[in-house]
Amino acid sequence: CYRILEPVAPGTERGQAPRRPDRVGEIKIQGNVYTQRRVILNELRGIEPGQILDYSRLKEAEAALMRRGLFDQEEPPSVEVDPNAPPDAEYKDILVRVKET
Repeated sequence: CYRILEPVAPGTERGQAPRRPDRVGEIKIQGNVYTQRRVILNELRGIEPGQILDYSRLKEAEAALMRRGLFDQEEPPSVEVDPNAPPDAEYKDILVRVKET
C-alpha cells in the first residue's frame, strides 16, 4: 500500500494550512516637516495598503527617496515594517522615516 503525499508549501509543516502572504497595512511617515506626504508616497511605488507586501520593494523605496535629494544623506530615509507590529499579523504597517535637509 502506498501513501500519496501532497506537496508542502515552503515554511509550513504537514497538517498546517499554508500561511497567507503578508499585506501592507497603514503607511506611517515620520520626520517630514516641509515635504508633503504625497511626495513621499509617490516614491513608494508598489507599496500600497492592502497589497501583498513585497519586501524587496522596501529597499527600492529607500533608494528612490534618496534620489529625490530632499533628505539628509548622512541619515538616509528608511522604509521598514513597523517593529512594533505583532509578528503574526497578516497586515504589516510600513514605517517611513525621513530627515529633511
